[in-house]
Amino acid sequence: MSIFPAVIFFPFFKIIVTSTVLSFFTSSTGEPIINGAYSLKDIYDLILPYKDTVSSFSLSSIPENVRDALGVPAAFFIGFFILALLAAIIVFILGVFTKKKTAVMAFSGLGIAFTLGMNIAFESFAKPLINGKISIVELLGETVIGTLTGSAGSLGSLFSSLLGSSALIDLRLFNLSAAYIAMLLIFGTILVFTIVSVVTDWE
Repeated sequence: MSIFPAVIFFPFFKIIVTSTVLSFFTSSTGEPIINGAYSLKDIYDLILPYKDTVSSFSLSSIPENVRDALGVPAAFFIGFFILALLAAIIVFILGVFTKKKTAVMAFSGLGIAFTLGMNIAFESFAKPLINGKISIVELLGETVIGTLTGSAGSLGSLFSSLLGSSALIDLRLFNLSAAYIAMLLIFGTILVFTIVSVVTDWE
């Protein structure tokens, strides 16, 4: 079950964002305005103060072109993520309460496959955001962006428009981070040790 602390507390997403406008007002011109890796707990702590705005967020408010471009990879990412967690639970139950090593190997292998599928789906999700086909504002909406930046009304719309311009903000990197690697290592370690145990028993 060590996979769950890794998923929650290890950095899950790596993101690098640059902006020609915002960096102009700082001493770090040309440097990323966001450059870090964030765990699911970090993201939860970040959005907690804005829970009312986030809870009012509706999929129907997302433009159709965004749903068409991101909907399928997002669904696959969530699906593979859930399947990987379910595989981890099954491996734990089988490993602790049974002696079915073949089943442990099978579900460990499935866990690796689901984790790899999760990463492939996330890369497909991030690609339109990185190449500028879909802007951050199109994805989140002006209301959410305005609230998160402390802006409202026309000022919030202006700031959202600036953020939404691919010429002014550039999502350079958006991928899975240490938690993804940890998931692969945990499933892989269990698989290898179980194989070694089976081979040893045969001998």
